[in-house]
Amino acid sequence: MPDSDFYERMIEQLSYQELGDMLDSQIELRKVAEKMAREARDELERVAIALVPAQVDDYRYASPEGIGVLDIAGIAELLISGVQEKLRAVPDRAALRKKQRVITRLREENRKLQVEVRMLEARVARLAQSDAGLERCAQPDGQLDVEAGSGDTDAQVCQTGGTLASPPPGEPKSAGEADPQTKGGSDAHGPPPIEANRRDGLPPWVTISPQAKPIEIEHTDQATWPGWVRRWHEGRGNFSRDCDTIAVIGDTGLAHRQAIGRHLARWWDLKSPSSGSISRAFMRLEMGGGDDAERKGSKFPPLVEVIRPNWRKLGGAWRVRHLVRLTERGEDAYRMIRGKDPVRSQTTELLRRHKSPEHAALNSKAAELLWRAGYNVDIFPDPMPGDDWTYFPDVVITHGKERLYVECERMTRKDGAAWRRKWDICHQATDGHLCVVTPTERDRHSARIGILDWAGQRSLTLWMASIEGLKMSKGDVWAVVKAS
Repeated sequence: MPDSDFYERMIEQLSYQELGDMLDSQIELRKVAEKMAREARDELERVAIALVPAQVDDYRYASPEGIGVLDIAGIAELLISGVQEKLRAVPDRAALRKKQRVITRLREENRKLQVEVRMLEARVARLAQSDAGLERCAQPDGQLDVEAGSGDTDAQVCQTGGTLASPPPGEPKSAGEADPQTKGGSDAHGPPPIEANRRDGLPPWVTISPQAKPIEIEHTDQATWPGWVRRWHEGRGNFSRDCDTIAVIGDTGLAHRQAIGRHLARWWDLKSPSSGSISRAFMRLEMGGGDDAERKGSKFPPLVEVIRPNWRKLGGAWRVRHLVRLTERGEDAYRMIRGKDPVRSQTTELLRRHKSPEHAALNSKAAELLWRAGYNVDIFPDPMPGDDWTYFPDVVITHGKERLYVECERMTRKDGAAWRRKWDICHQATDGHLCVVTPTERDRHSARIGILDWAGQRSLTLWMASIEGLKMSKGDVWAVVKAS
């Protein structure tokens, strides 16, 4: 084996030029090796996304870098464990699906029972307070004002002369109770006594139909395509379905992924809008129009934005749907597909009007349930200007000639001045009539206390509901509190 002196003599015999050439060759070899390593890693990540998407999603939710935090050995281990888990589950897949359906059904039944218990408890409290109110109304000068923040005042309270206030819409009057209209007048500030005229189907703002299925643009002259479109096309074999998804979003402007999925299911002859094919289409477009968009350092932008409201911030009272809209690059893709601009996105309008994705989701669900209860609903109402204020109602509902303004309240406001200003404006704009919808019955109780505390000696009629209660209700829509 040559000793160190041998290498020193060899180096002395080499010219500086030869040494430079050797160093350059070594650098080139290193670059080639690094490029091959990057390409190998990219291919391994693509395989992981295709074979174990759930595990990849777990890393993506935990860190913006996703599986980029793993080395090649870690990605390989993720692939092996994920595939093995799938193979172990294959023989029992049918049994697992059946078990999951049973668990889901039991959880839903348990949730419904809990809501029914809370509603029954609230009804018992209202009845108990109504009995107490009747006793006080029997006194000679029996006038009762609701004290801010006192007890459960969802029950009807007495007015001067011992006459009970009108019951909530859809709730029959008690025996012996006088109908205000039979006395030559009516409650001009209260919602109409709507009957339980429940609707089936879907509200009109989620049933907008797209145009015809787009032509196969893959057959057009690809030489005219921008470079990013060619990269998008080369990134996968689902280019046509991606174009269909973009076409539906741009044609309709629909906000909910499920509503868009219903149209795609018909186009693709699928059984359900929850099909994996539709979920994967949204995942591809959200990732950036091509599987290669997941490669580390890729600059290829997403074509669709998926906004996921935090269901925990809404009390978990219902399944919160994802909101979707085209990105700027997605709008460019739509123009290429349809040759015109996309319609305005409902998601963009909802987020412009409301404080957060959670508030937008609450408004959307409240509008849906009030429509099912029999009201006509405007989810994008015009603002109402006043002397020194402008009122922006969350939702407007109509029944016959009555027009009612609904506030959707999450009970997250901490600024006392902002809270008071909000209800000052609502009170002026609605002539003292407030309709409020909250996510849960607990939120409804908190909102009632807060509003009555603000009201003080103001005259108002407060009609309240919750998403939790509306989902379970078969007849009544509102609980009423009157204060004067």
